[in-house]
Amino acid sequence: MPRYDASSSSSDQLRAPQSSFSTARQKIPIRRRLPPPMTTLAAILLLSGGVVCTCFGLSEWMNREEATYRDRGKTMTLLGSIMLLPGSYASFMLFASFREWPGYDYSQIPSYDDNMF
Repeated sequence: MPRYDASSSSSDQLRAPQSSFSTARQKIPIRRRLPPPMTTLAAILLLSGGVVCTCFGLSEWMNREEATYRDRGKTMTLLGSIMLLPGSYASFMLFASFREWPGYDYSQIPSYDDNMF
């Protein structure tokens, strides 16, 4: 056991004895799991395609006078909303899983990365 000198300052007496190994905290790099690539691609395509189709459909539906353009706008809006809902859900789940928020995991998303053939 190390001995403390009575003539040393009070801050030296409060310090823990030195050991042969370092007890300093080392910065450990965080290694996050990468998201599944095919599922991420599907989520991004569904999200971006849904936004584009919804915006295009709403502009055709609201700004045109002819019936053919209005029908086309309704169809594009419906298609865009069908694409937007699963795309936004999967994108949010992937983001939350990547950020390692509690309660979110990659297993909660349908995976397209399995070997199909």
